[in-house]
Amino acid sequence: MGILFGGTQARGEETWTPSSASFPEDLNTQMPSPPPHIDNTQNNTQEETFEDISTEELMTNATRKRPCPSQSRRDVRKNQIDENFKRLVIILEDDRKEKGRKREEHKEEERKEEKRKEEARKEEERKEEERKRGPTMQECIDILKQIPNVQATSELYFFGTRAFKDKDNRDIFMSFESNDAHLYWLNMITKHGP
Repeated sequence: MGILFGGTQARGEETWTPSSASFPEDLNTQMPSPPPHIDNTQNNTQEETFEDISTEELMTNATRKRPCPSQSRRDVRKNQIDENFKRLVIILEDDRKEKGRKREEHKEEERKEEKRKEEARKEEERKEEERKRGPTMQECIDILKQIPNVQATSELYFFGTRAFKDKDNRDIFMSFESNDAHLYWLNMITKHGP
């Protein structure tokens, strides 16, 4: 505005501003006659259109700011924002569910791992208890019955059952892998004592 009207001043009763809501009385609202080279039909249409517009409409148009977007454009924009917001909420909700699912899977894996460790610890304790306890007397007698030359009424069988009362004798007897070694050990212990 400063470039267009810089240095121009209007004072007194001749002043006019768009905010005064009226045109000066001496303002000529008639369109000037067209130059001779312009088609006259176009000029008549322009004059008719200009004369049909009232002064109030001209003032409204002169003071009007940027036109508001139509309701449908605003609705479209609002709908786009709403859709984007809904998509964002869905994405965030899916992300939260996925993180929750992964957290639960991780907890389940930890529980399974803890259970495996507990079972392994119990198995190790059981094996350690068996090692401490050693072979039972019944296990030794079962192997003694499998030796072909030893009957339940023989002196070796009787002496073996007395020897198996001692844990160390059971451990030694069970450490042998063959029936011949078992028989030899029984003979030796019968002759020389436990």
